[in-house]
Amino acid sequence: MEESERIILCRERECARLGIAVPPLFVAAPMVRYSKLPFRRLVSLYGCDFAYTPMIYADCFTKSEKCRQVEFVPSPGDLPIVQFAAKRAEEFASAAQLVYGHCRGIDLNCGCPKSDVRSDGYGSKLLEDPQLVADIVRQCRASIADPDFTISIKIRIQYPMERTVDLCRKVERAGVSHIAVHARTVSQRSEPPDYAAVALLKQCLQVPIFANGGCKTYEDVLEISQATGADGVMVANGLLDNPAMFAGHSSTPKQCVRDWLNLELSECIPFDLFHQQLIFMLRSSLPKQQRNIFNALKSSAALLSAFKSALREVNPSASVQKALSVRDGKLFVQNRAFELHKNVHLVAFGKAAPAMVQGAERVLGEHIRRGIASVPMKIDIPSGLKTEFCTGAEHNLPDERAVENTKRIEQFVSEANSAPDQLILFLVSGGGSALLTAPISGVSLNDKVALIRQVQNNGADIKQLNVVRTALSRVKGGGLAKLGRPSKMISLVISDIVGDPLELISSGPTIVSAKSYADPIAILNDLGILDKVPIRLVDALRSAHLEKDQYDPSPTDALNMIIASNSVLLDNLANQINDSFNSLSISPFIVTNRLEGNATELGMRFAKLIKQSMVNGKLDRSMIADFDDDSQRSAEFDSQRVVVLFGGESTVRFDAKKATQNAKGGRNQEMVLSAFHHLAECWSDLPKETKSQCQFALFSIGSDGQDGPTDAAGAFLTNDDLEGLGIYGSKGILKGSDEVSKSCG
Repeated sequence: MEESERIILCRERECARLGIAVPPLFVAAPMVRYSKLPFRRLVSLYGCDFAYTPMIYADCFTKSEKCRQVEFVPSPGDLPIVQFAAKRAEEFASAAQLVYGHCRGIDLNCGCPKSDVRSDGYGSKLLEDPQLVADIVRQCRASIADPDFTISIKIRIQYPMERTVDLCRKVERAGVSHIAVHARTVSQRSEPPDYAAVALLKQCLQVPIFANGGCKTYEDVLEISQATGADGVMVANGLLDNPAMFAGHSSTPKQCVRDWLNLELSECIPFDLFHQQLIFMLRSSLPKQQRNIFNALKSSAALLSAFKSALREVNPSASVQKALSVRDGKLFVQNRAFELHKNVHLVAFGKAAPAMVQGAERVLGEHIRRGIASVPMKIDIPSGLKTEFCTGAEHNLPDERAVENTKRIEQFVSEANSAPDQLILFLVSGGGSALLTAPISGVSLNDKVALIRQVQNNGADIKQLNVVRTALSRVKGGGLAKLGRPSKMISLVISDIVGDPLELISSGPTIVSAKSYADPIAILNDLGILDKVPIRLVDALRSAHLEKDQYDPSPTDALNMIIASNSVLLDNLANQINDSFNSLSISPFIVTNRLEGNATELGMRFAKLIKQSMVNGKLDRSMIADFDDDSQRSAEFDSQRVVVLFGGESTVRFDAKKATQNAKGGRNQEMVLSAFHHLAECWSDLPKETKSQCQFALFSIGSDGQDGPTDAAGAFLTNDDLEGLGIYGSKGILKGSDEVSKSCG
């Protein structure tokens, strides 16, 4: 039986036992700071029917794009009720329009008792003007007639109860969908809730009523439902302590803690929020001494948090929105202006395509005539987008799906020229090479996949790999841009290659460049595999290369622009570390953004660097001279506590004959595992004092959130991982490239 089915059956059984005819909805209340996306995802795993966002000021939300990016960004599978603080009908209705289609509904906060909120006319201050509350609801309902989109209010009770009943009847006539009632007055905090007041409202009104206040356990939920007859029970602090409450758990189960840890890896949760939620969940199960130690932890997770904050700055959706600006009927990109008249054709491919499309559709709206995107299998696709998504290229290798999707994209681009003054917007990101697959004449898909795999397994760097991919393709190396003529074209690119060479990112489908036509035969020869490639494939490559050698350098009217890259991420990460750790005298230092090489060998070099710094008692710049882009820099760091930052692209080479069955891993995991192996060899020889006085943490993380064909972003290693561990098996893991099951299990 599925866990969700078990939860529903448990709820129905308990309600029947208590004589509750219709089981109530289980609802997570709006909570400042805490009821954000990661928490909503967590409680949804444990029987929560839906959750509210924290309160958002509607005025700020409607006026500020930055506010919208911080307070509520739509996410696949998340359909909350977005709660707004508003005191004018038009601002509440405008906020509703902005979130419509991305949430279950919106809620007007009429219950917040905080003095600073009330003094500005928001929250529970609205209870003093029932007609205003009704007008706000009425105007919002008039602006969005969709009956499935809920418009609700959350209130506190007022005495005499006639005042509360009067308010609720007014908003009921105005079209409110449901009313959440905190069963305390504005002045009450920890006093027992007045559930009789909620029961009275349920008897007097036709709209659904949710009871809120004083709920700490699953038994409380059922008792409140039984006492009030409410259609739903809303819980706040009780869910912080036990997010699995609605599933019938009396305390937070271990699996719930594991789920929160997994969410921390996938949802970019700030460390303080991640840590605080763990404190809530574990405080009833940890002894006092352990609890005090745990609560004071400031570990490597803080560094992960800084990394994730930097990632948010180069978030694909945000990067696209920063690059595009619409005003006075024109689209502005860099210093160029493009006329807009519902003439935009959107084409996206790559792992970041869903988020990039989302950003583009937000900016361009009705001007997007149609769109198509080729994305990896099993990727999350936001709902409510105009663009059609096609999936393929499982395991980042071309497949028949990718071939068919590419044919559709070729046709789509060609058809964009059916009317004059059309604009094609390309959104390009990592993984696009495999997703955009159009084999040349004489080469089958199986031929292409086998040759690409052979090139990868023999240690080709990304530049060599893309030369071969371009030679095998009709659309790479500017082929797609040629199909788009004479339309105007814009290509927004997220770089995943060292040095940001536009002609190599996704193999440059919108870049017509001499570099696109480097000799693939020379690459195969350099890798030592030319004599292992079938003659017919060599002939096909040679023939295609001769045809492309006389490339057409004429302009394609394509504006190509890199909007996010490794170097930008490193700068943002350095800034985040400065902001987060300045008080601890921890300084960031960007060594290079052009790190390249075999992942295993790089791991060995990092292990040597770590060992040197531990023996020396500190890290100085002479130790990183062979990594450093600038050998003229001084030999000393400004601080003895330093975070050295590297960016670049490593490669993996392994013996396919020695690979374990279903081996899984990625370049980042391989690099860290290699460092672990080489440090473990010498760890026992290091003096205990040296190991205790010099702490280290090594992180290797993919900026796109995926390390190889795995669900991990990368790996990290600290002193603690080496204590008591040997090197047994690590060499075999590296040879067989099965980092996930062996080292990250």
